Amino acid sequence: MSDTPTSDQLSDLRIDIGDTGTPPGLTDAEVQRFWYRVRGADDEVTQHEATLALMARALMSKGAKLRDHSTGNTSERMSQVYDHLKDIYTMYKPALNRALGANADIAIGVVGGVEDGEVPFDEGGGSQLGYWAGSPQYPEGTEFA
Repeated sequence: MSDTPTSDQLSDLRIDIGDTGTPPGLTDAEVQRFWYRVRGADDEVTQHEATLALMARALMSKGAKLRDHSTGNTSERMSQVYDHLKDIYTMYKPALNRALGANADIAIGVVGGVEDGEVPFDEGGGSQLGYWAGSPQYPEGTEFA
């Protein structure tokens, strides 16, 4: 994917995270750095969403310092800002994991002759495909340290 976001992408990121105030919660340089960090994403949508996750995480760090306060009959619960950012981070975290290569849905090896959605089954007791259905069988005399 691209190393730097366009001005439209920067604007879209700010709108999507809710960072439209003045001064902004994050500088353009910070947002560009987040975009660069997830440049390994498979597509632009994943890169955009992964950047939003990084932005939310950074804003959560800044928001953790905010305190609730009240004056007269008005009060502001700044902890709501933190909770909202936490929800946004949770929503976009799968895209961040995909972009950074931390996806837990990784298949190692190849299973042939299995249709999509079908669970592989080893009729040979497990040893034919390199795994054991029950307890592993070790040759006699095998010693473990």
